Amino acid sequence: MSRNDRLLTFFLMLALVVTASSVSSQACKPYTFQGTEHFKYAIKTTSDGETRTGHFTLDIEKAGEDKFTVAFNSVLGDNEASSTTTATADELPGKIMMSLIMSGNEAGAILGATLFTPMLGMMFMGTSELEVGSGWTRTEDGKKISFKVEEKETVSGQEGYRCVFREDDTIKYLQVISPDIGLPLRVSVTDDDGSTHESELIEYKK
Repeated sequence: MSRNDRLLTFFLMLALVVTASSVSSQACKPYTFQGTEHFKYAIKTTSDGETRTGHFTLDIEKAGEDKFTVAFNSVLGDNEASSTTTATADELPGKIMMSLIMSGNEAGAILGATLFTPMLGMMFMGTSELEVGSGWTRTEDGKKISFKVEEKETVSGQEGYRCVFREDDTIKYLQVISPDIGLPLRVSVTDDDGSTHESELIEYKK
């Protein structure tokens, strides 16, 4: 299975998880939008010594009482994709992800593994409340694993909570989450083969 296929398979599995998460996590309200947002992220992927960079933009507009129009554009290296779709508030996360999947390019898979994973604060802590210093540590099969809300961090003028999941001393997942913004501010994911995928907010309007 190619690297693209592995990422896209992971992305498809997450589609169901994220859609459910957006409905059940009410306090922090991940993947909840007002219909006036503009996001732009720098994206980067490194695998087998090769690094590629690009960007991703997402614009969300109200299109009726409970309808949103979503337009995205992604660029990674020489590959580019764009799409526009309409969805209800509950359908929105899944529709965005399916649009990225159907784009067929690797940028969509990387975005699925970073911006559209369940919020780490909810996934690892089982709560929507984020507090600096909260977390846990345990050992499984001789490997130390841990999760911690380490500190507050500002990304492009937006303040969030730096949430980190580690295996031994290696950071596997890192998300900076703002309770007031529907998408993470910054995400870094490290695969078991050492490949890394990163997304960082560089523009935001609401």
